[in-house]
Amino acid sequence: MIKFRHKGIFGARSALIETPSFICAVSTAKEGFTKGLSTIIIAGGYHGTPCGKLIYSPSLKKSDRQQLHEFIVQEINSLGEKGCGLRNAIQLVINKLKEGGMIIEGINTIIEDEEYNEEVGDTDSDESTENLEKKMII
Repeated sequence: MIKFRHKGIFGARSALIETPSFICAVSTAKEGFTKGLSTIIIAGGYHGTPCGKLIYSPSLKKSDRQQLHEFIVQEINSLGEKGCGLRNAIQLVINKLKEGGMIIEGINTIIEDEEYNEEVGDTDSDESTENLEKKMII
């Protein structure tokens, strides 16, 4: 469930997602004063551990990048509600956006370490990526 959404200055946006599988925050903001927007995913919520980053293609307009924030939030939420863990949800979103040329880089730092994954709230099952892709809403 998407628990909270916020729109900030300079096109910044954030959302807090709580699903049966994980809790995370998604924040889209400027990379720097003269750079474009990127999205960071934080396991455990706003004060948790950064675990994913998506760097948008420079060819996208600002409004397109802001719409991608909403897409990312919806996808991660939908996958989490369907039982997908955070690691796989992030990877599926990265794969989809790279395939569409929307991002130039996607970083997923959640490792396959059960102790670490419990700490950041990731309860991934061993489902195949093919099965997980069927869970995506797009």
